[in-house]
Amino acid sequence: MNATKKIFISSLSALLLISAVISTAIGETDEKGPVNLPSRVAVPNVIGSRLTAGIQTLRSFGLVPITQLSDRDGNARIIVRQAPVAGTMVMKGSSVNIYGQLLTTDTDTKGPVTLPPSR
Repeated sequence: MNATKKIFISSLSALLLISAVISTAIGETDEKGPVNLPSRVAVPNVIGSRLTAGIQTLRSFGLVPITQLSDRDGNARIIVRQAPVAGTMVMKGSSVNIYGQLLTTDTDTKGPVTLPPSR
């Protein structure tokens, strides 16, 4: 067999293999039945939410919240940063890091005021 035929057969084999992989990935069925492809979801914006509400929101989208806290008081925390950012397309089951900041409240003549934590 000459070199040109070997290259042609190798190339054809590679194309058939790639074609089979692609059709399995995008097809709706295979020899075992329906194929369930992982679904993607846009990360929701939880910045400004209370920590517990943000966690619930992320879970409702099929995401796994990873909290970065400096103390254990989750109800008094507001989410100030998230990664990945809102709108990023990720696979369901992906982790989203959320960063909380402890806020304390006080009141003045105009109503509640949010103060940064004292250090």
